[in-house]
Amino acid sequence: MADVTDYCGIVSGKKYDKAKMFETFYGKLKTAPMIKECPFHVECKVFQTVDLPVDELFIGEIIASYSDERYLTNGVPDMRKIAPSVLSMPERQYLALGAEVGPSWEMGKKLIPKGT
Repeated sequence: MADVTDYCGIVSGKKYDKAKMFETFYGKLKTAPMIKECPFHVECKVFQTVDLPVDELFIGEIIASYSDERYLTNGVPDMRKIAPSVLSMPERQYLALGAEVGPSWEMGKKLIPKGT
């Protein structure tokens, strides 16, 4: 999906109906199309749109998430199965999720001062 994802980042949704690039479905809100081919979806309700010099920033609340069973482990989204990619703006590259670093809410405990 890298090519079509990049295309969607290049063209404006104000000029092109990007939803035509995918098979879509609607969630609880019935307002925003989600891409069936994607392994994980987050449906949000937008509360505020902030105009920035070049883009817009959307502020909202997560209403629901959706995923095919094959991307879950014990009913929870599994990032290894989803295999997300991220856009690194300084490098202008899409990067894959990397190696495990360590356990969250655990590694930093060694930095907590004794007696607190």
